[in-house]
Parts: sequence; structure tokens; C-alpha cells
Amino acid sequence: MTQFTLTLLDTTGIQDYIFASNRLQENIGASELVYRATSLWAFEALEKVELSHNIQNSHSLDWVFTAAAIEDDPNLQAEVIQAAGGNTVILFRDEKKSREFVSVLTLRLLKEAPGLTVLAQHAGFDFEKDHLADKYDTDEYGNLKKKDGKRSELEKFMREHKLARLPSAPTLGLGVTAMCDSTGLAAVNTLAGGLTVEDKLEPLGLDGEDKTTFVSSETAAKRAWRGQANGRLKSWLKLSADDFDFPYDLEKIGRVKGDESYVAVIHADGNKMGDKVKAVAQSIEQKFTGQPQKKINREYILAMREFSQKVNEASLAALQSVVHLTVQAVKNKVIPFETNKKNNKPYLPLRPLVFGGDDVTFVCNGSIGVTLAAAYLESFHEEAKSRGLDLHASAGVGIVKMHYPFARAYKLSEELASSAKSLTRETDCSALDWHFAHSGLSGSLDGIREREYTVKAGKLYLRPLTLDKWNQVESVMDEFNGDYWGEKHNKVLGLREPLRDDPQMVEKYRQDFDLKELPKFAGLNVRINGWLDGVCYYFDAIELLDHHVALKK
Repeated sequence: MTQFTLTLLDTTGIQDYIFASNRLQENIGASELVYRATSLWAFEALEKVELSHNIQNSHSLDWVFTAAAIEDDPNLQAEVIQAAGGNTVILFRDEKKSREFVSVLTLRLLKEAPGLTVLAQHAGFDFEKDHLADKYDTDEYGNLKKKDGKRSELEKFMREHKLARLPSAPTLGLGVTAMCDSTGLAAVNTLAGGLTVEDKLEPLGLDGEDKTTFVSSETAAKRAWRGQANGRLKSWLKLSADDFDFPYDLEKIGRVKGDESYVAVIHADGNKMGDKVKAVAQSIEQKFTGQPQKKINREYILAMREFSQKVNEASLAALQSVVHLTVQAVKNKVIPFETNKKNNKPYLPLRPLVFGGDDVTFVCNGSIGVTLAAAYLESFHEEAKSRGLDLHASAGVGIVKMHYPFARAYKLSEELASSAKSLTRETDCSALDWHFAHSGLSGSLDGIREREYTVKAGKLYLRPLTLDKWNQVESVMDEFNGDYWGEKHNKVLGLREPLRDDPQMVEKYRQDFDLKELPKFAGLNVRINGWLDGVCYYFDAIELLDHHVALKK
């Protein structure tokens, strides 16, 4: 029998769920709940409806796919095709059981992850006739034509489902209810309480927090899972538990006593991943042309699992290198950090929030945001290459004040990552963009740059930048901090005004203060007045100068 039911689970509103609060511990716990909802809890739901499946160590963070194939093994009742990135794809032998599985998982989510929305779609699938992957054919004119496979059809249904469904409208409470400080929803507890997670009572409040603060069921769940989130992070990144602590509080990441404190939100995303997935499908079609469709579907599943595993490994290894850079910077005391008074371990001024796969988000001290983003991009490309993949990524870095709304900071980093990707449309490369938000943002990124960074002479900014050009900007900052320019720090900062006024004013400014030519920039003729073809080559470096610490391998 080859008639199965293909089921797709998809989380929706993930960003709003994870980044709704400015309390880091709630962001951390929310990310953990998203991960578990579409992996470990899905596996447990299969077992609750008594379905044999293909996941080994299904209750462990080290779970793996077995070699079992549902089309050949009559004892296998459900095969997990994919469980990553907030999506789960499963083949069921029985349609009724697939719907029972969704009911069991939904009930658990309502109880243990309130506020998190997971949607499901089902479609019939004939393993011997239907194409699981998209099929690509060439017409008589040489044009590539795509025929949607069953998975694409299911994803299309899911998009329509998301658009058509009525949004959740939770009751905000009655006159006698208290309000949660984080969500505004009806409170069910205070920070003095606790919540049982995996047979262990987890406290909701941290030391120093007001234990009378009210929390909703959603906030309580997020807080209760923060410890397991740290456990997964250290397990996946193979980090020692003895060197440092990951903080639960943004104050422990960006606070600098006696100075304005900034945090950086970094969002990195793989470039052209849709094209890479398409290439996997095309290679399978070409390699197994003339083979039975059953064979092609199986080879596609195996190829996609291998591709996803390599991307995940490259991403985690790149994140590992970023953590290592930060650890070394703390040990060498080149960046500010705080110490956990309980165990005398330093708090690492960095915390990954979303990790695993090509989509990564982390928050860190504002002074190391851009340099860590660049380090991640470089390492991701190297790690992917070592695994036989030609992959690049782009990153956006939003540098904001400590108490800036976290959801807006994340959206800014996403917009900056999209801006960086604009450089990769013609030639795939690593690229990044950043924005220093000295105050609240008003309008789109393009609008802000048109209003605040465009003058009569042209554009004050170079951003977005390829990784190679960023290295040039960083070398300019290194020279500005060097022997000659370092002694003239205030004069360097003062260059911002003549750069805004006119290129001739820059030359006059240098002459008035007897300054030598500006630092070299990739051999371009810009050292006299800082401008070339309507673009300023030094404003970016000067703006970042007091808020940037270079960390290098």
C-alpha cells in the first residue's frame, strides 16, 4: 500500500511570540517552546496515539532519523520527513491517525505553550505516483518550467490557511482580574510562584525581581522553560558549563556603568536557500531519470535530510566560533561584562535566541554587534564549504538603547538583513547592514536614510556592504584608533560635520587642524575629502567608532 497522508505543521507569528517582551528570559523560553512544539513534542504526540515512527532518541536533544522507510516497512505507521525551523512534515499510513496526532499535540500546546499558534494541513499522497518535490522540465524554447510537488501544494494550502483564519482574540480580563506586565493578558500567578517543567518545579522569578509582579499563563510558560533553553544551547554548541554563564537579563548584556548602554540584535539568514533546495530536487530528478517515482521520492527525502543536516551543522559551528570570540574577549577584558555573584562566573555579553538551520538570531553587547555578525557570516561560509556546500548568508544588526522595544529592534534587524540581501541578487556573497538607533525610529529604513543620511553631496553611508568591503571599513576604524589618529580622537569625531556639509569643507577642516590625509580605503582616491561619486567613505566608520570593539580570530 502506497497511499499515505502528508501532514505539515507550521508555527505562525513566531517573531511576535518570541520577541513580544523586553525581558530576555521570556524571549529565551519562548524560543525553546517553538523548538519543542515542532520536534520533541511532536514525536511524543506520535507515541501517545501509539504510532511507530522513525525517530531514534525521540525524547532527547540528540534525536536522529533512522533508516526506516514507510513505503517499504509495513510496521512503520508514521515517518517524520522533516522537523526543523518551526516546520514539521510527517507521512502517516492512516489519515484518521494523522488528525488524532494533531489533536493530541494541540491539547499539549494549549496547556504548556499558551499563546503559541501551530497550524496543520493534510493532503493525500501516493508514494508511487505523486511527486513529493517540485518537478522541473525544460520546454521547447529551453525555459525551465516548474510543476508543484505535493509538499509545495501543502505549503500553498498553509499560506491560504494563514490568510483566511480568524486571528486569536484572547479575553483581556474582567474588572476583577490583574494584568500581566509583559503581555497585558489576565494574570494567573505572580513571580513568587513556580511551574513544573519535565517533573521539576521551575521558579518564575529571578533574584532581585519583584516577586509580587503578575504574570499571565503565556509569560509563566516562557519563564519556566528558560533553563531548558540554556541546556539545549550549551548541548548543541558543545560548550563547557564551567567557564561562564549565559544571562537571563538584558542588563547583564549591555549595561555599562556611567555610560549610555546599547544592545545589538543580529538576524542572519542564508542567501538563496530556495534556489539551493530547488537544486537538490533537480539533481535528484536528473540522477534518477527513468527510475520509478517511488525511488525518486525516497532519494529526495534522503538528500533533503542530508542537506538540512549540513546546513544545521554549519550554522551551529559558526555560532560556536562567535561564542568563542566573545569568551576570549571577556577573558582578555576587552569588552565590558558583569559577574554572577552566586558562582563568580562572568556573564557572557551574548545570547543566541533562535539557532539551528540557516536562520539565526542573537543579542549581544552593542559594541560587538557588527564584528560578531561579520564573524558569523565568514565562519558560516567556511563551515558550509567544508561540508561540500557553497553557501553564503546575510545579516542585519540593529544597535539600540537598552530599553528599546525588543520587537521593534528585531524587526529592524530583519529589515537590515533584507537590505544586505539586495547585494546578493546578482552574485552570491556574504553581506551585512547595520543601523545605529540613537533614538526612536520613525518610518522605514530607506526613509530614515533618505532623511538623516543623505545630503547635498550625496549619500553619507556605504551600507549595505559585502563582507570584503566591511573589512575595509573596519581597517579604517583600526587606523582611526591607531597612533596618529588615536591622539586626535575628538578631531576625528568632528569630521562628521564637514562630511555632511561639502567635500571641500573636509579638505579645509584637515588643513585648519593640520591633519594628514584620511586612512586608505581599498586604494580609492578618497583620502583628501572622503567622497567619491556622490558617496562618503568615512561616515560609517566614524559613527561606529565609539561604539565598536573589533574581535578577530
